[in-house]
Order: sequence, then C-alpha cells, then structure tokens
Amino acid sequence: MLQKMPQSTSTWRAYALLIDADALAAQGRHDEAQAVLQTLIEDFGDHDVGLPANRLLAWTYAQQGKDNLAIAIEEKMLARYADEGVREQLSSAYINKAHILFNNKKYKEAAVAYDEFYRQYPTHPDRLLALYQSGLCYSRLQQTGDAVDRWEALVEADPASEISERAWVRAGDLYFQAEYYEDAKRCYQGLLDNFAQSRAAALGMLRLAQCEFNAGQDQAALQLYSEVMARFPGTGIASEAERGMEVALYRLGQSEEGGQVLAELVEQYPTSAFAADAQFEIAMRRYDAREFEAAAEEFRRVVSQFPSYSAADRAHFLMAESYHQAGQVAEARNGYEQFLMFFPESEFQITVRFKLGTIRFVEGDYMQAAVDFSTVLEEEAPDEIKRASLFNLALCKKLIGDVEGARTALADYIDKYPSDGQVADAAYQLGDILENAGEYEAAEAQYRKAIAAKPSGELKVELYCRLGICREELDDIDGAISFYEKAAKSKLKSDAYRLTALIRCAALYEQKEDYKKAITAYRDLVKHASDSELVAAAEERAAHLESITQ
Repeated sequence: MLQKMPQSTSTWRAYALLIDADALAAQGRHDEAQAVLQTLIEDFGDHDVGLPANRLLAWTYAQQGKDNLAIAIEEKMLARYADEGVREQLSSAYINKAHILFNNKKYKEAAVAYDEFYRQYPTHPDRLLALYQSGLCYSRLQQTGDAVDRWEALVEADPASEISERAWVRAGDLYFQAEYYEDAKRCYQGLLDNFAQSRAAALGMLRLAQCEFNAGQDQAALQLYSEVMARFPGTGIASEAERGMEVALYRLGQSEEGGQVLAELVEQYPTSAFAADAQFEIAMRRYDAREFEAAAEEFRRVVSQFPSYSAADRAHFLMAESYHQAGQVAEARNGYEQFLMFFPESEFQITVRFKLGTIRFVEGDYMQAAVDFSTVLEEEAPDEIKRASLFNLALCKKLIGDVEGARTALADYIDKYPSDGQVADAAYQLGDILENAGEYEAAEAQYRKAIAAKPSGELKVELYCRLGICREELDDIDGAISFYEKAAKSKLKSDAYRLTALIRCAALYEQKEDYKKAITAYRDLVKHASDSELVAAAEERAAHLESITQ
C-alpha cells in the first residue's frame, strides 16, 4: 500500500514507513528494510522519525556483518543530531558503535567509545556495562592498570550489581597474576561478600586460598582449600582445591618443623578435609626416614581416624609394609590380610598378595603361600612380581612334595626368563629334582646352565660338586674328578660342598692309585674340616698312604 501511495510529507506516512522497515528487518529482509529506510531518511531526515530510522539502518548493517557501514551510520547520526536536543536518544548510538568496534577486535577504538559513553551518560542503565567492556578492551591491549581502574570503578559504584560479579573476578585475577595478593584477596573477598551463593563464589574462595598459598601462608591456605572442598564437593573447583591442598601439605612437610606443624594441624582441625592428608604426610616423613616402627603407628592413625580417606588403601598398605620393614612380621601379616578384605578393588591388591605369600613362605606355610603366588600369576601384575611369584611357587610345590608341579614351574620360569638374575637358582632347583629322580644327564644340563648364569660363590661350589656326582653316577670318573677339583679350588675353604668334593677326589685318586694327590686331599680335609670324626678318618688315610709310598 505504501508503494502505491503518492509521495507525501505526511507524518503518518513517515511512521508507516518506519514500521514497515522495522517489520522487514524483524523478518531478516535487511536489504528491503534498508531501501525503505534510505527513502525515509532522505524524505524525513529533519523529522523526529529520522533518528530511530538511522538507528535501525545501522542495526541492519551490523546484522549483515557490514560493520564499517554500521559505524559510518552511527557516526553520521551522532554528528547530525547531537545539537538537536535528543542527546539521551543518541546514547544507544554511542554504545552500539563501541560494541561493533569491540566485536571487530578494534579494542583501542572501542575503549575510547565506551569511555566516551560513560562520560556523557553517567546515569544511563548501561553505564556499568560500558565500564566493564572498557576494562575488557584495556585487558586485551595488555594495559592491565587501565583495565583494573575500570573494574575497580565499577564495583565501587555498585558492588552488588549483576555485572560486578564478573568485575570482581577479573580485577582479582589481574592482581593475582601480578602477585599483588592483598589486592587480589580484597577483590575475591568482595565477590564472596556480594555473591556468596553464586557459581563464582567457589572460584573466589579457591583464589583466596591460592593467594594465601602464594604468599607463604600455608595453614590459612589449607583452611580455605578445606572450605572449598566442603562447600563445593564433586566440582572441578573442588578438585583444584584438593591439588592445592596436597601441594601446601607437601611444602609444610619439607620444612624442618614440618612434622610438628602438621601434627598441630591435625589436632586443631581433626574433621577438616586436609587432616587426613596431613596425618598421611606425617607418616610418610617417618617412612622416608626409615623409622618404620614409628611410621607404622602414624599410618595406623590415618586408617583408624580417617576410614573414608581417598588414599586409605595406600595408608593401610604402607602401615603393613612398615611393620614388615620393622621386623614385626605378625603385625605385617595381619595388616596384609586385613587389606585383602577391606580393599578388594585396590591397585595394591597384587603387591599385597605377593608380600603375604612371601611371609607365609618364610614361616613355612608353603601350601597357603602357593595359593598366594598362584593368585598373583592369574592377575595382571608387574613383570618383576610375576617372575618372583613363578619362582616362589615352584619352590612351594617342591617343598610340599608336588615334585611334578615344581618341575613344570621351574622349566616354565627358565624358558620365560632365560636372562633373569634368578635363573641360576631356578636351574639349580630343577637340576636337584632331576638328580633325585636319577635323571643324571638332564640334571647335569641344568647344573651347567646354572653355572653359565654366573651364580654366587657358594652356589657355584655346590654346582661343581653336584656335576661331579652326576658324572660319577654315569661312570665318567675322569669327568667327575674334573668337576670335584673345580669345587675344591674354591676360596671358601670350609664350605660343606667343597669338603664333600675333597672326600670324593681323595677316594677316586686312591681308586686310580694316584696316592700323592689323595694324600694332598686328605691333608686339606684335616686342615679345614670341623667334624672331628672326618678329620680323624682323613688323618688316618693320609698316614696310611704315606707309609705305603715311602
């Protein structure tokens, strides 16, 4: 209808055009709205309707991303209508221009525009928004002093306004980053005073704790961290507070008087979130100092006083371990057994099962120890624990008379871990089983494998002696003598297997009528054997041989 009407300077036509343009803009038909508005401004530029027409035109350009055109319209409007008594109506033009500049990341120009708006419209409802946005501009320009000045002015003007919540946080964060902790604490406290129930309150309390920590006030920081965890459980802020608490406790624990300070904290705040951590740190100090009996008692306090502590399983494990290290085996065994009942899902289950098996093995409870080691092998365990469990299981089977099971386990161990440090012991144990079964050639192979693995001095003497026995059983006298002689050369003069090798050498020398070597062997026995009957017999044989060789 407007298009069909003749040109007119009627006020009603002007308002009709404005309403039409507004409707088109609301439908997203920005090009059509702009055409109507251009006509309206040209025909009624000096009318009151010209101001809202310009504002709407700038808005449509901004919606299309034509920010330069939008700004040009805003500036043209400000220049044209500034002196026509419509100053208050121009306020939106000022702040819209600032917003457009900000969105285009022209922070310097935007800051000037926001500041100009705040200066010209000190009572406008958006004046605090202008201050906040101006602070953001200066912050992104790295002019932190100017940014803080705007935010400080904002919270001073209205500390409890909705936008002040963000201003308190941003000002506090800038002070925090600049290590002005007292100013930062003032801002975070202002946030808590005015927005105690808001989501930002958690952040404010956390930052207060961090300020205290960075200022070296660990006890105050711990108390605040504890409050954060109590008030905001299950949140990311609470997790960050927990990490902060751990660091604060660690730092306290490193000082000379750390143990005393931590003990005072536990006594002063027995129900706080950090009390358990403090008690655990006290125990760890004792453990690291190898004061195992005292450490066990401190870990026991963690377990008994803080049963729901997040690291209760670790505390219980270390309590039992401390008893073990202190030589209190019965207490250690009880601790490990209780652990298995209380913490079936703990990551320490396998280690505890292995240690319990080791204690039972030493105590001679081979059947139950075998159960423990078998359980370890059925689970996902560190390779070191698996190796030791397989070897120990083999020994248990051997000691309870399950020779076939021991034989299989030892062969499995040697096959899986051919270069392990205990392969010499494993090969020796397997050789012993084979030798007792009369399988001398197979036993000899295992003994040779054990020697190749470079065993300890004592085991090496025994292995040479046993190799000699195997050769002798296979009627290889010369081979037997060769191994016996190697055993006899050991520096461990009183070793039982060295003396056994000397006895066999002497007997075989006599059998071969090599009396000189036999006499030397008997004299060696007389000198180093502790058994009086053996010494007397050796002395008698040496004297007899000497008498018949003169």
